[in-house]
Amino acid sequence: MIELHASGIIGEGDGPEQATAAWAAVSGSLTAAGRSWVDAIGAYEYVTTSAATQFGAIAAQRPGALRTPVQQVVVADGLSVGSLVQVAVLVADDTMVFLPSVGPFDETGALVHEDDLVGQTRAAYAGVERLLAERGLTMANITMTIDYLTFGGLKQYKGTGDVRRDLLSWPYPGSAGIIMDRLADDRVLMGLDVLASTEPLTGVNPGWERYSKLTYLPGVIGGDITYLSGQAALDPPTETAMHAGDVVQQARYTYGNIVTVLESAGLGPDALAGAVEYYTPAGLARRGEVAAVRREVLGGHEPVVVELACAGLLRREFEIEVIPIAGGPRR
Repeated sequence: MIELHASGIIGEGDGPEQATAAWAAVSGSLTAAGRSWVDAIGAYEYVTTSAATQFGAIAAQRPGALRTPVQQVVVADGLSVGSLVQVAVLVADDTMVFLPSVGPFDETGALVHEDDLVGQTRAAYAGVERLLAERGLTMANITMTIDYLTFGGLKQYKGTGDVRRDLLSWPYPGSAGIIMDRLADDRVLMGLDVLASTEPLTGVNPGWERYSKLTYLPGVIGGDITYLSGQAALDPPTETAMHAGDVVQQARYTYGNIVTVLESAGLGPDALAGAVEYYTPAGLARRGEVAAVRREVLGGHEPVVVELACAGLLRREFEIEVIPIAGGPRR
């Protein structure tokens, strides 16, 4: 069982006022589904760069009724029109482990490896390892990682693959990489969001050979939950970026890849509980056209979708990357 409950567009008021309204909208969504805050295993907080100075006041609006204080905070270059803050909560069975956002800080909270992305990545994974150990888990339990980085660290990003190779094990988790103008702490080059599972893991690959040389897989199964990597309009056999300059056709190709991975896990499109769509500045203006393409490729299924603007993606041709929210039990 996996559900995503999101606030949608909240377009009036300052950051804290929008946060209050966003949490109220999520509460209503949970109630309508017969759920409550106690069912949420974690929450996503999406805040624009323009509202980042209000972090403290925005965080203060989080409901005290949440079962867990675990939050993943994403500073987006933009949200749906007029929004400064959007929130979402994830409801899943207890095999999923939702970790808070982790940055390159040591055990005292001090920033380490300034201007060194590879060093910061290693430090962030050390933080993840500590959080997992508190829960009786190890790095082998990781099912999904999302790297958020700035342009300041992009030239060093290739070197982070060695960190993953040193610290992670087969089957490698899913992964995604998103470039933002700034992160929640504007002193850092990268931030890391992680999901894990208490269950044994099985890799998912439709037969795409490129993943034999990478430190992540298209998906991984843990118990009844399938965790999926971010996807963009990349042809897996040739590693060619498809439909450059046309975000709508890129979205069609991207969702097609997602369906292929779902099918490899024994799932249909209706198993997709949600998706976060990251748009570059070039693709943002046409995001309204993507909804029809998404619906078509998913056979009419409409997952909960959060639309975010980012500064860039790991291939300059990409104008959209989609991070699927984990699929449910296999058929």
